[in-house]
Amino acid sequence: NPDFLHRVLDEQGVDEALGWLQNRIASTPTLVESLPVPVLCQFILSSHHSSFDDPNSLVMKVTQRIRSALSADDPKATTELFSFFFQITASPSSQFASQRALRCLALILKDRPSSATTAPPTPASAQQKPSASTDSESKIMSVVKAE
Repeated sequence: NPDFLHRVLDEQGVDEALGWLQNRIASTPTLVESLPVPVLCQFILSSHHSSFDDPNSLVMKVTQRIRSALSADDPKATTELFSFFFQITASPSSQFASQRALRCLALILKDRPSSATTAPPTPASAQQKPSASTDSESKIMSVVKAE
């Protein structure tokens, strides 16, 4: 139950609750399928950096779960994912947290097919000037490609 998890996170603190959650996920891998995207994002954000490179790590399993939600064209999952990470990157509190959030977002989006690469070409006469959202998307994708 996502509400239960949010209460646990609030009551125990993120670090303690995520330690408990990590043990639960390790012992019950199917639990990942029922967790909401923001909880999964917090799990990845709080994970040790070295686990990002191990394809068999719990972080990578959680990452695959988020990717599958995004691939299912679930607008709620997509909104939750970007809201979670953009809230952190927009916060002036810590540049380290912002950089870590961008790294985690890049990890999730890495090797994910872009709808822009599969869309049919648009005739030059029908092309419009890039919008602000396209500029933001370009910046995010440049971080993803750099990873």
